[in-house]
Amino acid sequence: MLRIHEDRKQLRMLQRFRADAGAVAEADPPPWIDRRSEYLLPLSDQGNTTQCASEAICCEIERLDWKQNGRKMQRDANRVYQRALQLEYETNQKAGTTLFTPIEAVVEFGWIDPIPGAEQRVVMDLTGAELRLALCRLIHRYNCVIAGFNITEGWMTAKADGWIDGKRSKSLGGHGVPLCGYRDLGHGDELDVPNSWGPDHAWQGFIRLPWMTVQEQFLYAVGMDIKVRKETQ
Repeated sequence: MLRIHEDRKQLRMLQRFRADAGAVAEADPPPWIDRRSEYLLPLSDQGNTTQCASEAICCEIERLDWKQNGRKMQRDANRVYQRALQLEYETNQKAGTTLFTPIEAVVEFGWIDPIPGAEQRVVMDLTGAELRLALCRLIHRYNCVIAGFNITEGWMTAKADGWIDGKRSKSLGGHGVPLCGYRDLGHGDELDVPNSWGPDHAWQGFIRLPWMTVQEQFLYAVGMDIKVRKETQ
């Protein structure tokens, strides 16, 4: 669960990402990208918890740790979540967090280098083709993109190939996930999401969102470049 109101307050202090500025040189749209093959560790299962944002940053650290340091190591998302709750002065275990306090926690643990706010970029308050282009180019520009969605129960009943059930529209609330790839309209028509409900859910834990569904459920996304430290606590 995401604390959407608190996230939006912090997001307004970040610079907006301009889809036409230094993202990729290719013409609109940028070329397809698919990082699912880089996620070599099984995707974690948050179970009956509200630690989705902590799971999301741990998922990205695991992938980038393997890519940057050649190390395959599962990270403790619950430890991150507990510290994030403390940083938010929250004792309710079901409260959820913003996207940002789990990042503060992993910096504090020494897992990654600090990421100044001036180096983070946000995509929000966009619709239609403008939103699609911004998300595609954000994924190209940054090695870590974490997004918030107002998901529906269709995510819970996702098919074995990863596609969600668009007819199941009951809202489940805010959910934080990384973004790892996409295909353009007419060529797959999907945004790829590594979820935190375990490797047996959907397609090996990955959700495939049609762009129309993205339009309906997307809240915001933050792009940043993460450097995983070789020596971690």
